[in-house]
Amino acid sequence: MKLILSQEIKMKKITSIILLITTMGAAKAYPPAPHHMIEGVVRNEQGRPLIGDNIKVAVLSSEGGLEISEVNHVYRPGVNYSLKIPMESKNGINYFKTGAFSQEMPYQLNVIVNGKVYIPIEIIGKFSKIGLPGETTFLDLTIGEDVDGDGLPDAWERTLSSNINDVNPNDDSDGDGMSNLDEFKSGSYAFDKNDGVVLNIKNVNSKRAMFSFNVISGRTYFLEASNNFKLWNSVKFKVIENESDELSEYFIAKKFDTLNIEIPMDSNLNNSYKFFKLKVK
Repeated sequence: MKLILSQEIKMKKITSIILLITTMGAAKAYPPAPHHMIEGVVRNEQGRPLIGDNIKVAVLSSEGGLEISEVNHVYRPGVNYSLKIPMESKNGINYFKTGAFSQEMPYQLNVIVNGKVYIPIEIIGKFSKIGLPGETTFLDLTIGEDVDGDGLPDAWERTLSSNINDVNPNDDSDGDGMSNLDEFKSGSYAFDKNDGVVLNIKNVNSKRAMFSFNVISGRTYFLEASNNFKLWNSVKFKVIENESDELSEYFIAKKFDTLNIEIPMDSNLNNSYKFFKLKVK
């Protein structure tokens, strides 16, 4: 499946294709193949994940196939849209139009907000399995303007400089150890070294380790630990504000807040950990 970005898709055209597929809903691909999934995060030009009933991601094939995903909640960590694409194997003769996709078929991805169609200025992901039936491809989409094509939206760059060409993705503008691109993805500000993904130690003893950190709506947070700073393992934690003692592997933020977590240290594995780090998607 080749990735081809269109310059424009008229909503009238999309509406007519939706009606066409609806009327042909009983048709099946010949021969049918397992669905291909495309999932990921849609972000705006400030790097914030988009969530709303008025937001959709559409994939349109060169033969008129169309699939749409709502972007109205976080499906799972690092995923706020999920496209389930019907596939056909093309091993037989197809006597009717099904709207299904096939491997090597050109397609286009668009983000629709309030009926307006946006072409992603950046698509980040691994393309090795794209289009393969039964596989999943993770693609993060950013909408906005990126005139200099460096992967950082112009609106975000202008918070650092009036000249967007002075802002480079691999630079560390505020000297906090995070590149500008990492700051954009995590939702922190590259002009303030005191802002960023910071894990604050509250208390550590033989029974538990307590941390706090700031969370941003729509992002997913993970904790990893190591005893040698080389091999890192995912660790489960308890959100102190929750009444339940259940341990979680991640936390999906629904608002801007400060999160307090606790890690049991009474097991032999956790008790050996000396270093902890916070990861965000």
